Amino acid sequence: MGSPIQMSVYSDKLILWNPGKLPEDITLEILKQKHPSRPVNRNLAELFFKAGYIEVWGRGIAKILNSCKLASLPEPIIEEYAGGIQITFLKNIKVGEKVGEKVGENLTANQNLILQFITENQYITANELAEKVKISKRKIEANIAKLRQKEMIQRVGAAKGGYWEVKEKWAVRSRQ
Repeated sequence: MGSPIQMSVYSDKLILWNPGKLPEDITLEILKQKHPSRPVNRNLAELFFKAGYIEVWGRGIAKILNSCKLASLPEPIIEEYAGGIQITFLKNIKVGEKVGEKVGENLTANQNLILQFITENQYITANELAEKVKISKRKIEANIAKLRQKEMIQRVGAAKGGYWEVKEKWAVRSRQ
């Protein structure tokens, strides 16, 4: 089995790297247009399709590009790198201010990641968040306190055995 997907978070960018090469007849430019889909693992792709994580074959990159455009973010850099495909999402400071005005809140990259991981797993622990976000447990707890203060998340039940609830308007739709 290949290497897992890797994510690197910086103050000015987010980098995702996935192992595997494009088919020989599909270039990075073709990837940005309507193109045929040829998953490496057809069974796994079919499973994700049936689970609702894939709605249309061969549209993932187009959806990423469109989402960045709608958010007034720069087009991500897509490149073949180290035996895989790497996508670099760049931060646009002015855009962050505009988004903040729209939703009434400015979130850090770490807070956005915390929201995403809590949305994906409401039982996630602070230790697991620290490992995934790659910051200390203490910083996770400080960020969670800020998200709670902004009334974006709340704890339901006890510290142990309880779970996180993300307010609907803040829920991260990371699987769409």
